[in-house]
Amino acid sequence: MSVRKRNILFRQLRFNINSHNIPELRIFYPIENGRSEVIEAFNQLSNDDKKNIKRLIIRMATNGQQYRSPHIKWNLTGRNFTYGEISHHPHRFFFFRYRDSLVFFGYISKKVNKLSNSIYQSFQYKKDYYEQDFSKVIDGI
Repeated sequence: MSVRKRNILFRQLRFNINSHNIPELRIFYPIENGRSEVIEAFNQLSNDDKKNIKRLIIRMATNGQQYRSPHIKWNLTGRNFTYGEISHHPHRFFFFRYRDSLVFFGYISKKVNKLSNSIYQSFQYKKDYYEQDFSKVIDGI
């Protein structure tokens, strides 16, 4: 499924889930001006890293926020940020939840344990930007 609003296309990821678990959450990523930062970054990962990240995303989709992992922060705590991250060192993928969907909107590769506040703030702006269009698509506005 692909949905479009303005210059941004949100494409839904489809997974082959070999169990009776029905995904609780749909997974999307934005494509802007024909490119997706998230997919491009994912495609550059080693096969092992791809497998581990994909496994985490499938578990997030099938179990929702009940799924706990040291690699997943559903909400960044201690800050006024409204998004989460998957951290599979040194790779970090950022996502937000909107109703029954997770939208993966950003990526950074950092070898440090903590990112600076300014980096997290820049991802908050990016999240707000994508969430505004995504909500209009999902809500049919």
